[in-house]
Amino acid sequence: MRPRGIYLRLRKFYILALIMIPISLAWSQQEISIDATLKPQSRSLDIVQEVLFTNTSNDTISQIYFNDWANSFSTKTTPLAERFGENFDRAFRFEKDEDRGRTQIYSVANSQSLALEWKRGDELDILIVQLDSVLQPGEIYKLKFQYNSKQPDARLTRYGVTRQGDYKLKYWYLTPAVYRDGWQAYSNKNSEDLFQAPTSYRITFNSPRVISWSRIWMWYPSSRQVTG
Repeated sequence: MRPRGIYLRLRKFYILALIMIPISLAWSQQEISIDATLKPQSRSLDIVQEVLFTNTSNDTISQIYFNDWANSFSTKTTPLAERFGENFDRAFRFEKDEDRGRTQIYSVANSQSLALEWKRGDELDILIVQLDSVLQPGEIYKLKFQYNSKQPDARLTRYGVTRQGDYKLKYWYLTPAVYRDGWQAYSNKNSEDLFQAPTSYRITFNSPRVISWSRIWMWYPSSRQVTG
């Protein structure tokens, strides 16, 4: 489904948000839990994330694909960079490497905190995790991630960090791709068409007091329920 939503201005020092697509948890196929801490000096987020992935297909699965669109800003050769080139937008090409958005993966583990093998796909904004056991139809697999998500300059796609120092957060965390007769994983081409299954979110967002909550906006789907 194509996610449609709005930006939510955060107003609490600690926020627990339950975001559902659709609203009822019973409809959700996947579950994501995120504990994110904003690092203003590096314009990035330190993230601890857990994913409960349900195999809703009739196939056995030995690896899971993830959308990592934050990493689509990382080099001049990603599909996003090529799209900017097609549109004669040179701002992306001349962006300094240290200012580019990217994802730095620290660890990927299973429910027992045992390390899992992972790699990038043919495109840098797709992540592939090798499971330590085959996932049967209907079974659930728990994954744990620790990573840093550096935010891009908002002038490129209207989300990231603005010149005024506002944070407009979108596509800043990992999401499991859809498995439907194979993995449906697609790169970010600035078309805002991230394809994902119905997913429930629990997000704890931490920010230092030097950053006003009025300067932080989080995009989320318009079909939602927020508590906390």
